[in-house]
Amino acid sequence: TKRRLQAKMNVSSESNMGGNSRELSLSLFFHVTSICWTGFLLGYDLCIAGVILTPVQRSLEMCYPCSGGITDAALAACSCTEKQFAVSSVSIGGAFGALFGGILADIIGRRAALLL
Repeated sequence: TKRRLQAKMNVSSESNMGGNSRELSLSLFFHVTSICWTGFLLGYDLCIAGVILTPVQRSLEMCYPCSGGITDAALAACSCTEKQFAVSSVSIGGAFGALFGGILADIIGRRAALLL
């Protein structure tokens, strides 16, 4: 009885996976990796962009002065298109830099690529 139950469990688990556990594991790996990178990037944006956003907002006068005042808390709560675009541009620039920075550094040199 114990062996029959074990055999039934093996057959049912194979039928749920479609008989191809390699495809399932690659698909699972891709999804888990995507979720982890998304969480990492969200945390990066919150930590890095959140710290420098209010000083940049003051210096570039984006959503400034805000209706709630000029304190850091009021500026952080204030939302406008310019501020949203500035935060999004950092991520877009980081993606382009990651894709093309190494190639550019190989062509024109590391220092010149950083100065560019």
